[in-house]
Amino acid sequence: MKLFRNFSNLFAVQAVLMALFGLSASGSPSKGQVPTNAVQNGKSGTTLKTNAVEIIVRKSVFEDDAKNGRDPLFPKSSRRGKSSPSQSPVLDPLSQISLKGISGSGNRRFALINNQPLAAGETALVKISTGQIHVHCWQVSENSAVISIEGDSVKKELSLRNGL
Repeated sequence: MKLFRNFSNLFAVQAVLMALFGLSASGSPSKGQVPTNAVQNGKSGTTLKTNAVEIIVRKSVFEDDAKNGRDPLFPKSSRRGKSSPSQSPVLDPLSQISLKGISGSGNRRFALINNQPLAAGETALVKISTGQIHVHCWQVSENSAVISIEGDSVKKELSLRNGL
């Protein structure tokens, strides 16, 4: 823009605007102005009174009510609608453990439990859907493995699926 090629024109426009609205160069009210934080017509905001003009600056109020309003980016979404807390069933850790395979022979057999290899007498961290648990392998045979979960005295025999 040709009007603002040098700073002197920019400062001249700024001085005219400040004189029009009655503000001093520091941005604070000049003589004859009284800033107030009063409530007018039930709305809070800052009122700046000058000799000729009264400027009201209102504060924005945002309400986040799930029953009221929509998502501005996805207006057809039902995310803000009524939501009921979903109760996911609590799964037993033993029901989330499976024997994937057995390798080795004789006394050196390994059981693959949830993709974690275990030999007889070993304990390892095994991943399940709710996190990780310590599993102890007691015995590995040709088609099964006997395991227990740390903190539980119950032993469970896991068998290979048919065809493996």
